[in-house]
Amino acid sequence: MIKNMKMKTALTIVISFFSILCLSFLYVTTQSGMTRLMKTSAKEKMKTSLNSKAALVDEYVAHQEDLLKKYSISPEVVDYLKDLNNVSKKEKAQAFTEKYYAGLDNWEGLYVAEWNTHIIAHSNKKVIGMYTRKGDSLKQLQNAMTKENGLYDAGIIISPASGKLILSMYCPVFDSDGTTILGYVGGGPFMKKLENMLDKTKAKNECAKYSMINVTSKMYIFDKNKSLITKEVKDKGIADIITHISQNKNKSADVLTYKDSKNINYVLSYKYNAEHDWAVVAKANEKELYADVYKTMNELAVICVISFLLIAFLSWFFIHGYTKPLDYVTKDLLALKNLKISKDPRLQKYINTNSEVGQIATALDSLNDSFEYIVTKLEKCSDSSIFVFALSREELAISRISSTFFINSELFSLPMRILLSTSDTTAEISLIPASTCSTV
Repeated sequence: MIKNMKMKTALTIVISFFSILCLSFLYVTTQSGMTRLMKTSAKEKMKTSLNSKAALVDEYVAHQEDLLKKYSISPEVVDYLKDLNNVSKKEKAQAFTEKYYAGLDNWEGLYVAEWNTHIIAHSNKKVIGMYTRKGDSLKQLQNAMTKENGLYDAGIIISPASGKLILSMYCPVFDSDGTTILGYVGGGPFMKKLENMLDKTKAKNECAKYSMINVTSKMYIFDKNKSLITKEVKDKGIADIITHISQNKNKSADVLTYKDSKNINYVLSYKYNAEHDWAVVAKANEKELYADVYKTMNELAVICVISFLLIAFLSWFFIHGYTKPLDYVTKDLLALKNLKISKDPRLQKYINTNSEVGQIATALDSLNDSFEYIVTKLEKCSDSSIFVFALSREELAISRISSTFFINSELFSLPMRILLSTSDTTAEISLIPASTCSTV
């Protein structure tokens, strides 16, 4: 099929074909490498954001715990728990509690209680004298504080008093021997400030959603959807993370993937805090997380298509321009085939040049000059008697002879060779008698 096409068309098609092959290979190899690198980068970015949030939570909680610890070792609190019947010490403990609470930022409350949870000093005087725990719940709290041998962080809960999220903390108050428990102090800040701090760390166009879970209880400690807080984890991906953490306690961070019931792929990353037995989890839709990857690949595909079109167009433009003289040569050769002398003036600038087109133009011009010379000489002959040569594919015959002629073989050698090579055309050439064309 290509051999029947014009040269410029065939060359353009061939160049375009190899351009497609090269650009396709470039796209496939680049896509593979770039996709892998960009997906890794997206995951690392997600992990970095998660780590910053986990570090913020740990730092915030540690600071609040330190505030409660300092309160628990204050002389006013310790002295009062040693001598509960001393009114002066009671007043000092209450005054100190109110003053200390006033210096705290966004706390729900602060109090001192006996080991049986009987409140003896509180930032809110109205609740003094209440018991916060009884029965099994009291025993659980006492065991938890004893086990920790220090501050017990119950985690982020919904406060029964305010109905808002708070960080619930308890810290035993020890006698001077460091082992005898006199009572305990309790309190905690609202989590609204922590929420605001976490929101400020959210990057622009960040698609991940964050949750905080208790690994042992398998419950939500914190989530954007407040209705999930203190509820058991039902999400398959987060449940898989809890299982993964339980099986790999020595691994504090990892990235997992899963597919939900709607066949949507998700990427999950977690940061586990073994001290508090909680984990901060980031969950992102894979399509949204890798949106920049897919966008870059689409842009690369568009660049490849535009590059192909540009290569094809420029190839066609330059080949068309460079082979244009061949159209003039072809036109003159076809005219010569029919024994018509034709000189296209557009070929003149290519004559005597070194290019292939120039060499063909020079040879064709010389051939036309030879034919023109022969025709000019023949036109000077006066005798109209004719030698007729009939040329066909099978034979060359003399059709009519009116007298004896002298034929200059050198003069007609070139034209006769050309006539003999013409397979599809029958042509007649009138030759002049020697008596009238002796000068030829």
